[in-house]
Amino acid sequence: MPDKLSRRSTIGLMATIASGALLHHQPLRASAATPNTSFSFTASNGFSSGCRFYSAGATKSGLVVYLDGDGQQLHDEDHDGDDANFPGGLAGPGSIVEAALARGHDVLSVRTPSADGMWWHTDLDAKVTYLTELLRHVQVTYGANTAALWLVGYSGGSEFITRYFFPHRANDIETGGFLVFGGGDAPGSEWKGSFSQYAKSNLSLNLVTGGQDRTADYDALGGAQETVAFYRSAGFEHMWSTWPGEHDHTSITHDFGTYLGIVIDAYDEDE
Repeated sequence: MPDKLSRRSTIGLMATIASGALLHHQPLRASAATPNTSFSFTASNGFSSGCRFYSAGATKSGLVVYLDGDGQQLHDEDHDGDDANFPGGLAGPGSIVEAALARGHDVLSVRTPSADGMWWHTDLDAKVTYLTELLRHVQVTYGANTAALWLVGYSGGSEFITRYFFPHRANDIETGGFLVFGGGDAPGSEWKGSFSQYAKSNLSLNLVTGGQDRTADYDALGGAQETVAFYRSAGFEHMWSTWPGEHDHTSITHDFGTYLGIVIDAYDEDE
């Protein structure tokens, strides 16, 4: 699918979002550094990549796993430090990290092990194995509570979650589910598996894509809507989706933390 290689790119995202923050009346501000641990992990199949672990402390209510879009710019550059973070994203004010830690959830941001900077494009089975073994590693090494697992993706990371990783591992997830932004895709004909009744009755599937996130190059909104249709037809009972009309592929990142908080809180209330 060479025509898709640039569809989910986040190259230049930092500057674009920083300027876009003014349109949302959210001034940029520096925030105190959020402690995190950077490490590399190599799976049994030789796939290796860098990771960033944000600890919620002793609470360990669950684990949020973040997979970035093409180019991995939020994983690589959106961190607390000397420079001001833009609102939302991985680690800025109102971010995934802020929302998760406030609810006692650790955060693991994982860089794709592919040299092309993409999650969705090549070596998909190997990436499923890599991420599966990585989750065991953070459980043992950092005490992460993988029994309550939230897979959070953006763009190409979303597609990898909804089309590949979740279908292969849904029956092994005890509680939680996924929250994907800026797209997604339904499993293709290559997937021959099935979902357990437990997974369909207990896991929470959530999709948020901007109403303006549809271009000639990449129809993220259409892909997300097809994903909803697939999982509904598969029998999943707890699904939520929203297509905020004010957002496009870039501006949705401002609200990552807001939506993550909504999803986790709603799930906890139902438990």
